[in-house]
Amino acid sequence: MDMKETLQFAKFVRSLTIGTVKDVDDEKWLITPEGFHNNIAWNVGHIVASQCYFAYALCGLPLPIPEGYGAMMNRDTSPEGWDSQPDISELRELLASIIDTIIEDHTQGKLDSPKPFNLFPHYPMTTMEQMVQFSCVHEGMHRGAIAALIAHV
Repeated sequence: MDMKETLQFAKFVRSLTIGTVKDVDDEKWLITPEGFHNNIAWNVGHIVASQCYFAYALCGLPLPIPEGYGAMMNRDTSPEGWDSQPDISELRELLASIIDTIIEDHTQGKLDSPKPFNLFPHYPMTTMEQMVQFSCVHEGMHRGAIAALIAHV
């Protein structure tokens, strides 16, 4: 699979995630059911922020998401630590648009030189293609978490 195909696959994965949340009322995005650590808003924000981290931060570029979203939605965070809640309409828009932003920026050559990132001790990611492929797997895991949350809100 070349990078163009990888990005198209990422767009397909994103369409699945959008389909999962499209009919969920905004207020339900902020409910953390008993037995869960996060809510739909956190999972969606985490998908977007993580994908932007791999695409932009590792290339030394600013993240194209609202300031503070990275810290709010980072690994090992939860809505319990939020000072304010994210705007659900904004999260929906970012979920729908950020993959196209990444595709456009990659096409313009802005995302060609990521710093290597050690995902696991023995699996360094050194290319943008590897990072996008991982982000698809990562998104699928969080899409599963979102589906479980939807069943409990």
